[in-house]
Amino acid sequence: MTKLQITKDFIIKTIIPILFAIFLYSMFINICTDSAGTVDYVKLFILCGIPFGITRLIVFPLFGLNGMLATLIFSFFIGGAIGGIILIWRLLVALYYIPLTAVRFVAARA
Repeated sequence: MTKLQITKDFIIKTIIPILFAIFLYSMFINICTDSAGTVDYVKLFILCGIPFGITRLIVFPLFGLNGMLATLIFSFFIGGAIGGIILIWRLLVALYYIPLTAVRFVAARA
């Protein structure tokens, strides 16, 4: 691999997911903090996971408008939980790519 490809992989696999996670955290931390200053981490986990899990949402028109709204809200909770797990996985992959990039740079130099 060339140094340009190694740098491109590093930016795509490491920098972008970390910056996106920081952006989501900073966007939703005010919503998940109560007046005493404690953070509801379950709510933060679900809200930060919605952008990653929204593609897995399915809404069936059940029992009219009320059933469809209930299914939609339930799908957002499930999609947020799945997306939170995907977000954690992407951050673990980003941590894995830091030493891998260093090894690739050393191998490309030799």
